[in-house]
Amino acid sequence: MKHICENCLTIIYKSKVTPTVCPHCESGKMFDIGDSIADHILNLESTVDRLQQASRWIPVSERLPEVNTRVSLFDKKTGFSVYGSMQEWRDDRYLWKTDVGEYHFGSITHWQPLPTPPEGE
Repeated sequence: MKHICENCLTIIYKSKVTPTVCPHCESGKMFDIGDSIADHILNLESTVDRLQQASRWIPVSERLPEVNTRVSLFDKKTGFSVYGSMQEWRDDRYLWKTDVGEYHFGSITHWQPLPTPPEGE
């Protein structure tokens, strides 16, 4: 049997007896749930995790986009995000070019892949 907490939504698997209080948050009441509901919740959690990873800002110290690949950039000097691409490595820093033709040298701290464009029209 599977059980879920009413407060934190923690799921407990393979428990023959329903716990009275959630062992995770220590305050929520536990309820029995069926396998299909638990599996659906796990699928939703996995989707949320995947979407959060896909939309997070990636530090340039962690990894870089491919050269000349259009991405969203965050400039620490201006505090704004712009669209652009990494151009080259020069003098121990990366040179970035924005869509409006501006060059940023060493001020880009994070980047983010652009979403997939809509299909059709």
